[in-house]
Amino acid sequence: MKDLGPVQGIQLTRIQEMLMSQVADSLISGDHGAAEESWKQLIQSMMSTRKLGENDVNALIEHTMSVTGLEEKLAAAGNDVQLANIELQNALQKQQQLVQLISNVSKILNDTAMAVIRKIGG
Repeated sequence: MKDLGPVQGIQLTRIQEMLMSQVADSLISGDHGAAEESWKQLIQSMMSTRKLGENDVNALIEHTMSVTGLEEKLAAAGNDVQLANIELQNALQKQQQLVQLISNVSKILNDTAMAVIRKIGG
């Protein structure tokens, strides 16, 4: 049996641990329907073994909602980071193109100056 962190004194059976794991795996994979089904089975199992009262159910629901909210924020932050990375790559590419353009203009000016010097010299 495993101690359930957010609800003190609740011990999970192996089946309940498996259901909790299925909930977590489903949430991670984005399959919210499967997560909800596993969650319902877990709650029914815990209530049928009388190891979970109404206050405990509310605490578990609140904890799960908090975790889900944090997962959504993490996913959104990951998307923001990817967009920022793409913008940075685009800015670096433009900078590289500008440096190449300046280099080409500098070379043309140098070649022109050398040609003028050669003509004057002789």
